[in-house]
Amino acid sequence: MKKNANYEINFATNTITVTKKFHEAASIIGTPEFTIMKELRALNMTITERIIKRTSREDRWTFTRMAAYIRNVDDADRYMADFNALRDAVSYMKVWAWFKVTFPNYAKTPEMDENHRIVVTPLDCDKETVLQAIA
Repeated sequence: MKKNANYEINFATNTITVTKKFHEAASIIGTPEFTIMKELRALNMTITERIIKRTSREDRWTFTRMAAYIRNVDDADRYMADFNALRDAVSYMKVWAWFKVTFPNYAKTPEMDENHRIVVTPLDCDKETVLQAIA
């Protein structure tokens, strides 16, 4: 399989996948993308368009957003202590991995208790599961 930022050739399936932006630019005569697309079409393979979904900044879970979520869960003090200890000791990605393991339903509409606190879905994860997630 040959990859490029704008297209990918898969010889096993006899297909070429191009990005939407590349496909639009290739439709304009005289552009470098047009020339490349002519060469790709000469390969007599099926050409498909792929849409690349990028996460926007609003979709990202920052430390502040994770902390705000944790402050609203039942037994928040214990989780905040774990969160703060991890945040000071390891990288963002490891804290994010811990957060996803500890709160697997973070992206769904939360279940609330009578005190309007988020009910944490998982029963407490054992330490080995958490350590594997952040390793």
